[in-house]
Amino acid sequence: MLDFIYDDLDLFVKLVEIGNITLAAQKLNLTRATLKQRVKQLEKCLGYELIYHGNRKFELTKNGSMIYAKFASSMHQLQESIQSIHSLDKGQKSFGIIRLALPGAFMHSILSLHLNSFLDKHPNVSLSISYRTLGRSDLINNQFDLAICNSLPELQSVKVRKLGDEYLKFYAHPRYIELYGAPKSIADLNKHKCIGYLYNKKPLNKLLATNLQTAKETSFILNAQLYFDSTQSMLQIASKGEFIVYLPRSLAHNLIKKGELVEILPQYSVFSYSRYLISHSGVRSKIEHELIDFIDEVYKNYENDKYR
Repeated sequence: MLDFIYDDLDLFVKLVEIGNITLAAQKLNLTRATLKQRVKQLEKCLGYELIYHGNRKFELTKNGSMIYAKFASSMHQLQESIQSIHSLDKGQKSFGIIRLALPGAFMHSILSLHLNSFLDKHPNVSLSISYRTLGRSDLINNQFDLAICNSLPELQSVKVRKLGDEYLKFYAHPRYIELYGAPKSIADLNKHKCIGYLYNKKPLNKLLATNLQTAKETSFILNAQLYFDSTQSMLQIASKGEFIVYLPRSLAHNLIKKGELVEILPQYSVFSYSRYLISHSGVRSKIEHELIDFIDEVYKNYENDKYR
């Protein structure tokens, strides 16, 4: 009995990570009917349903999420141990594919400059990177191993490591300062050419500036001449020297170091949020832990460097 419970648990974990019954059956060389029967067999043994069988969309029940969180790490550990034994003869150390979801700005401005050193150290590892902000989404449903999010996840069955805080601040190209001068106060911004954000297809005009030295908040309306829903587009236009823009500090960091952007009203931030590194609970693999520590170290180096 324990043998088939173990086999069915392993099957269930793989099904959850694939996220689709038909696709899972194909990948596991089973018929769809057999896969569903195995899941129902496991449910009968455990005494409760693991998935919602009547739904067209694959979705876990509360108990299903709990079982996955409880057993996934054990299954991954066992699989990795077996793979490690097989790899001894080949002299391999770490291997596999790690699926990572993160905001594009984080990748371009912080992580991309350092990834090569991680991959050089682990030549048998591949990173599958998706540019997306998961927010409060579930790692299980999105089929990722790690994610960098700007808000805490709803699930308690994940591990969370805070990387640091991000601030949106004002910047301009040095050429802009030469041509038009720099605003000396928040109120002065409306005397200048500014770029603003589109939020839900509407201009985001009402802003709240926080003085980072005194914590005093000032509400104001920014009458921008251009609005974008893309920070990359805002950055490209600002680099021409014709507009002031407000951006995440991390996105402007490398351009500041090159002298291509100058911070305007440096004591103010118009928005702030925290960055979190989210991973599955339990020990999944040694290489995932190494990547987590690597990302944490890269972010700490960025935090130390940005204040120089």
